[in-house]
Amino acid sequence: MDERLEHEETEQSKDMSPVSVPSERPLFEDPAATNGDRFEDHSAAEGVVRRIDPDAGSRLIGRASLIALIVGVLAVMVLQQVQVLGLIDDGEAGSVAADADVAASAEASGKIRPPDSMFVMVSKLNLKLAGLGDLPPSSARQLMSQVRPLIDSDADRVRGSVLAFELGDSASANAMLASVESSTEDAALAADAAWVRSTYSSDVGEAGPMPEGFAERHGWFADLAATAGRDDSDPDRRGFVVGGLALVLLFAGFALLLLTALLSGVVLLIVGLVQALSRSPRLRPRFVPPSPGGSVYIEAAALFVWGFIAIQVLPAVLAFTPLSGEWKTTAGLGAQWLLLPLAAWPVVRGVPLGVWRAQVGLVAPRGIVREVGAGIVGYLAAFPIWFCVTVVCAVLTVLLQTLMSGGSPEPPENPVVDLFGGVNGLGLFLLVSLIVVWAPLAEETVFRGCLYRHLRSRLVFPIAAGVSAAAFALMHGYPPLMLIPVMTLGLIFAMVREWRGSIVGAIAGHMLHNGVIAALLITMFWIIG
Repeated sequence: MDERLEHEETEQSKDMSPVSVPSERPLFEDPAATNGDRFEDHSAAEGVVRRIDPDAGSRLIGRASLIALIVGVLAVMVLQQVQVLGLIDDGEAGSVAADADVAASAEASGKIRPPDSMFVMVSKLNLKLAGLGDLPPSSARQLMSQVRPLIDSDADRVRGSVLAFELGDSASANAMLASVESSTEDAALAADAAWVRSTYSSDVGEAGPMPEGFAERHGWFADLAATAGRDDSDPDRRGFVVGGLALVLLFAGFALLLLTALLSGVVLLIVGLVQALSRSPRLRPRFVPPSPGGSVYIEAAALFVWGFIAIQVLPAVLAFTPLSGEWKTTAGLGAQWLLLPLAAWPVVRGVPLGVWRAQVGLVAPRGIVREVGAGIVGYLAAFPIWFCVTVVCAVLTVLLQTLMSGGSPEPPENPVVDLFGGVNGLGLFLLVSLIVVWAPLAEETVFRGCLYRHLRSRLVFPIAAGVSAAAFALMHGYPPLMLIPVMTLGLIFAMVREWRGSIVGAIAGHMLHNGVIAALLITMFWIIG
């Protein structure tokens, strides 16, 4: 160990364990050039458990950081689930929709809330698909059945009637309007219902002018109703009804890609199992756990989680500012980038930068292309397992919602889809960058680089991988059962980390997974407008 590192160790506080690590090296250097130092070396005989010196830090700080991490992850889980389960209003939480503050102020003043972003998105999709040709009544009713669970107020019934008329389901439309006219005490809504009925039962231009405030109350549905009776080639109407074929091609292409990934994954999984049973050296784990005793990496994970909590409450703080709803959402998205440097907390604690990179796995000792390829192969090999878990959990979620709602389950909640429907411009750019770049870098560095390394110093691989994957899953705002596929994804990336000793492959697999989903959503929202 060189004199500089020894001097740094003497300057550390007494609670810090000495750092016993190799000297700094370039990011992607071949470890063969380092004369066999202790960086993730697996030259020992098979079956012999090898360990390197403890990480920096102390047992006492490690225990305190572990408690802080557990409390923080549970706090995030509670914050996420109370929104997912509808225990608090999304507007109060300041979570996703760009118009959440508009909705909150509308309620406070007794005004009608604007349409929900999921309601608008599903309506747009159905209308464009209906534009492919004349729908038989049964198909129109089927499309309306997808929207009906989202209708929970008289204002939504007025909006739903517009969509029903457009789809050709006049019976449903008239039933919803009759319900509004017989139950509402709001004169504006009653006038809205009467105008919609007149508009879709009269010739173009004979229904009279749109009621005052109709456009502000009903948004996209008002714009659609204003084109009622016009030909689909009309420039003002064309954008509402054209695009169904593009959506079909998009979904068909995605289905083909999904099938290709499943078939490729099954082949790779079989090959991997054969090699594992034959004890192929290609699958020999290259990760060498440190000895117990350090704390800097569990400290970094705890700081990241509590920083994430601070970002979650940021919208509540911004509620006292004059920013619009979309700008509040944009500010929250941009603030998440501030969490990325927290993964480098061990450097602040005295770990040299090159050593930190090696210990968290931000290295490619066998070449960057090889590590990226190994990560993608590992992800694809486990993809069939993840897909099956996702399908089972999605079906169980729908069945559970059906039982709890008395037979009318709402479409599954997805905060990412909600965000795509509520941001534009800079907000959309930040959202895509978070999904495709930030999430793979930050989450893999923190959960597979820092947390997994700390846990692996004390636990065997299956337990360390399971605990880190559980923490990773609980940080996501999905319905409870849908956290299981996220945990499965975390287990896959932990296996890649154990196999390669590096997180470069895990980052590549994570980017591939998120990138495909982001590309699908961006294209879909571009088509539906």
